[in-house]
Amino acid sequence: MQSITINDKLQVIQGDDQIYRYIAINNCTLDMDTLEKMTKTGDAWNGDRLCGNLIDIRQMLFIDSKTRAYAAAQYRPHVAGTAVLIDSKISSYFANIYLKFSQPKVPTRIFTGEEEAVKWLTDQMEKRRKVSPGLKWTMKTMITFTLCLFLLGACTKETNWKSLLDKNLTQWEMYLSYAHKPGYAGEIPTDGQGDTIQPVGYNINRNQVFTVVEESGEPVLRISGEIYGCVFTRQEFENYHLTLQVRWGTKKWDPRLDDPMDSGILYHSQGECGHDYWRSWMLSQELQIMEKSFGDYWSQMTSQMDIRATKPEGLDNYRFDPESSLLSFGSGTVNTGYCQRSEDVEKAMREWNTVELISFGDKSLHMVNGQVVMALSGSRYFDGGESKPLIKGKIQLQSEAAEVFYKDIRIRNITALPKQYTVYFD
Repeated sequence: MQSITINDKLQVIQGDDQIYRYIAINNCTLDMDTLEKMTKTGDAWNGDRLCGNLIDIRQMLFIDSKTRAYAAAQYRPHVAGTAVLIDSKISSYFANIYLKFSQPKVPTRIFTGEEEAVKWLTDQMEKRRKVSPGLKWTMKTMITFTLCLFLLGACTKETNWKSLLDKNLTQWEMYLSYAHKPGYAGEIPTDGQGDTIQPVGYNINRNQVFTVVEESGEPVLRISGEIYGCVFTRQEFENYHLTLQVRWGTKKWDPRLDDPMDSGILYHSQGECGHDYWRSWMLSQELQIMEKSFGDYWSQMTSQMDIRATKPEGLDNYRFDPESSLLSFGSGTVNTGYCQRSEDVEKAMREWNTVELISFGDKSLHMVNGQVVMALSGSRYFDGGESKPLIKGKIQLQSEAAEVFYKDIRIRNITALPKQYTVYFD
């Protein structure tokens, strides 16, 4: 058995059973470079031996047209069958109907469970051996990976995801408060005469704090950070999986010139902006985006969460630890409104990071580059001394004195917490 990870997008595993597993990871967009390396790896490892291919696209979001064309042109002689794993039984049903009528030359089926897929591939390989034992398969019309199914799977999966970013920010509004100065301590800013300074307000894009630029043909949201504030979705969301890509720019502003670059994803956002400490955001829960602190938890206003956490010796803050006791964090608790992520899995400066938020009911998961770094439950807030559930709301992206870029912002509804993550809440 051997394995390799290609471009942080695809894991290739050669099993002892001669089944090759091609596993999309990190909610990737499959590109030409990754596909070419995948093809070369398979050829080098397998030669012309009989094999089966298991293609897991449950964490693949998209495949571009150029890559599809390359995929469709790939031919190999020795594949007994191709099984494609997707995450929707309804999509699997319609995809198998499609395959029945399109009749691909290599036996191909769509599955939602790996065990069933492996059993089917093993049966296909045994059938091939019985037909022509010892024969090296050289029929040039057989497609190795049935890679056109990457297109089928990506399109099927894509219908479950909704893109939240376009060049005109049509699904977002914005709020800007103040260009805070050093020494700010939570009070409403005043001018030289002591008069209250009014915040910039809603949907006034002063100094072009929020702009959309284009990189490699796709929209990228640039947040300059010069003025505190946020963009926030027009729509509220409940029970969802959010994924996005984020990287740092180069600019920093007062009052954080000497501090780590900072931003954040605020979820379950409700009410008006501007009533928090920084006078910039809504009541919400925060998945922090900060240098070396991707995935931390912060309470905003009166929100609370329960987190399994411990305070390592020598540290002032609690840290998420799935083996520790459940503690309450947020407004009115003895543990403050902050908890560190379990570990730092941020990539090098200026590289794109994949950040995911899975929220179902009162539970949520913070994920960075495919790894769970925080599990939270009991999402709530206090309203006049009364505890109320905080399980839905808008999504905010913070402007917080640092230049930051966001892209591939996508969301989909879920009907349950994914099974592989329920262990964090047992």
